[in-house]
Amino acid sequence: MILDGGYLIINLKYKLSTEKKAHSIVASKYDSFGTFGYCTDLTWDSNTDHIGAGQWPCDTMFVAKLTIGDWCYNGEDWISLTAYRQKQTHWNTLYSGYGWDGSGGEKYWYAIPDSQFADELEYVPKSVYDASNSAFKQTGLCPTANATKFYHNIYNEFVYVSKDFRRKMLYGDMFFLVHQNKTTEKIYDTEYSQTNSVSYLFNIVDATSGAAIPCKTDMSMYGQLSFEISEPINS
Repeated sequence: MILDGGYLIINLKYKLSTEKKAHSIVASKYDSFGTFGYCTDLTWDSNTDHIGAGQWPCDTMFVAKLTIGDWCYNGEDWISLTAYRQKQTHWNTLYSGYGWDGSGGEKYWYAIPDSQFADELEYVPKSVYDASNSAFKQTGLCPTANATKFYHNIYNEFVYVSKDFRRKMLYGDMFFLVHQNKTTEKIYDTEYSQTNSVSYLFNIVDATSGAAIPCKTDMSMYGQLSFEISEPINS
């Protein structure tokens, strides 16, 4: 396939069900051990008296991967898959022991320019950040409720990382197809279409009844087209 400008349209329809072999005549059931009956009429709701309160995501998000040759779409732009995998290999050398810190309170991440990739940062302990003379070092506040940390293999201690970097590591060669749920909509056994396409940074971009993905206009893309989609996740 050769593409020179234009758009690719992804028009996704889906239906959530509690059954492994979903069917229009098989109604969804509650999956709580102490709750019996059908939940077909359960709607998206934040009411704390309802089952699953606080657990339902605001959006139904499907992880998607679209590649054409060595180009992959990350929700905002087409990037080189080879270049991204080189960065992943580098990150996996620097960090391990991915985890969360839900203890609350203010936690900060500290970063200095990455020695291998000029457009990236390396997340380091505060002592390394303080000792750096770089004019481009950065620091920031982690999400208070759930900070992400990695074990830094060089400094032998955990370091906090930014939310955007965590998402780039996990989803930097992917994007999301999302349906924005409304409190009046049923959760199960009802067919919906996606509302928007979303980048790996979870920035919503333009979309109508289908996700319109602009192809590169400064050069032609060619190679085998591949599209993958997985189960929905909670951001």
